[in-house]
Amino acid sequence: IKRSVHRQREKESRKDCSCLHPQEVQVYLVQDPHWCISLSNYELFLVVVTDSHTLEFIFTAISSSEDLPEFMSAVILDGQQISYYDSKSRQISHKQTRVKQKMYHETQPQQWLNLSKWKSCIHVLQRSLGCDVENGVLKQGFLLYGYNGEDLIGFSKDRLQWFPAIPEAYFLKSEWDKDRMSNKDYKDFLDSKCVEILKKHVENKKIQEEFTHITPEIKVFSRKTEDGQRVRLTCLATGFNHQNIKSSWYRNGALLWNKSQSAKILPNGDGTFQIRDTLEIDHADNNNYSCEVERSTAQETLSWTGYV
Repeated sequence: IKRSVHRQREKESRKDCSCLHPQEVQVYLVQDPHWCISLSNYELFLVVVTDSHTLEFIFTAISSSEDLPEFMSAVILDGQQISYYDSKSRQISHKQTRVKQKMYHETQPQQWLNLSKWKSCIHVLQRSLGCDVENGVLKQGFLLYGYNGEDLIGFSKDRLQWFPAIPEAYFLKSEWDKDRMSNKDYKDFLDSKCVEILKKHVENKKIQEEFTHITPEIKVFSRKTEDGQRVRLTCLATGFNHQNIKSSWYRNGALLWNKSQSAKILPNGDGTFQIRDTLEIDHADNNNYSCEVERSTAQETLSWTGYV
């Protein structure tokens, strides 16, 4: 959200910036650079970081493979696998140890394509079921099927209908649209049950983080380009427990819009995430550069020392 205010240059009176929510009111002072970024003498920006999470149930069926399980399922929270099951081990493994949440399983196997029809080669059928939640409220629910790496068919919970992605899936639509009871169950799951399960997992994750705390790190380093005429500044933020992180570069306290190259947020393998943001400047540039990392609970800023 952005709100602008105009003031006369010579006036020094304090201005307050307020952000209204249904349950609380928060006031941020303009003089506090932690919340309000001054881009000029006339315009101020309020930074609001939302708390968003994604829960996804992935089901995979594989045909004609002696090495791979015929069926696999996994629960993914914010890009990290927290539960897994396959037909070979016949055991559910949990990454979250304090709460054993049951995996949502397929109760209507007729909605899966008949594996016995796959006589040769390896075919893969996948289903993705889940929800995106922002600030505790459902943003969207999704139910999608894929076949051999391509989109097959998707479900609209608002219309209680299936929408084919390829012509070969129209026969599935005609059959599945008739099953109003199952479609209603899917809608109920996406609208409410999925959000409840997500909140339990998020709360459990917070509890685990208290026992296995990893301190986030922000590092700024630099190196010369191949021709020696420019300097490449890199801001590395790592050890964050969720994907709601964003990095930005500032020059002399002013935000640099679309000047840097920000890589995708990547998992570290220990349940945390990292992001890199790279900026190129002239070797003779004497301006002050700093990197700011925003997360859902705080902001941290680190300045470049000027050494290459």
